[in-house]
Amino acid sequence: MSTLETITAILENAMGKHKKNINPNDSLFDDLNLDGDTFDSFLSDIEEHFDIVFEEDDIDTFDTVNDIAAFIDINQ
Repeated sequence: MSTLETITAILENAMGKHKKNINPNDSLFDDLNLDGDTFDSFLSDIEEHFDIVFEEDDIDTFDTVNDIAAFIDINQ
């Protein structure tokens, strides 16, 4: 499973949506309407799964699902 597919699965679990409803270029807040609590939980699940820690400056750059996948691919 690719990083993007894994992140999408984690996001689906957090949101209760199916993969067909989530596009890699969807804005986490504008298109997917994540609230702060769901976003924080989603990021915690990603950090745990990939054994990575996001810094606040990194999180500020995450607008889309693909942004997070690209960050992980570069930093792992």
